[in-house]
Amino acid sequence: MTADEEALIAAVIAAPDDDTPKLVYADWLEEHGRPAHAAVFRGRHHRAGGNPAGRLSLAKYYPDLCDQFVYLAGATAAVLSSVPRGIIFLMAWWSGQAHLAFGQLAGVLRDEDPAGRLMVVVIDVDGIPDEFYELFRPYSVPPAGAGEAAWVCRGSVARVSRHGTQAVQLRAYVRELLSADCARNG
Repeated sequence: MTADEEALIAAVIAAPDDDTPKLVYADWLEEHGRPAHAAVFRGRHHRAGGNPAGRLSLAKYYPDLCDQFVYLAGATAAVLSSVPRGIIFLMAWWSGQAHLAFGQLAGVLRDEDPAGRLMVVVIDVDGIPDEFYELFRPYSVPPAGAGEAAWVCRGSVARVSRHGTQAVQLRAYVRELLSADCARNG
């Protein structure tokens, strides 16, 4: 992460209810070859809440994957339409299970997606409204922030996973998202 990007993220964190820093950051992302990430920041699904420093934590522990991550301290379920192909990961920063699950996912992404084609939207569960849980309800997965994830292809949930998902399953899910069918349409 460059110093410019850190400053832009700091501005977003400092003013979670102000659209201007998000739009400036979106422009920067677009100019630096990350248009899908820019679309997330231009969307009207942000809300205040959660841990605003989560993005900096991700950068500290997963610097090699930062370009794949979009961190939102809070978001509505409408964020789904901004993700053409990737993962929406629900994180509770106080949850050891969530950290273990994210570490497992990061390892799979390093192995299976070294080109960084999948977007990973990390959302703090303390910053999501009740309506967000509706994404998970059809799959009988109660999102608690312990590493639940929605696997998204073409702006729709293809599947969800729980925090206990094994690396073998995560690999299969990542490969599915990277498949020709999802890539062609996502």
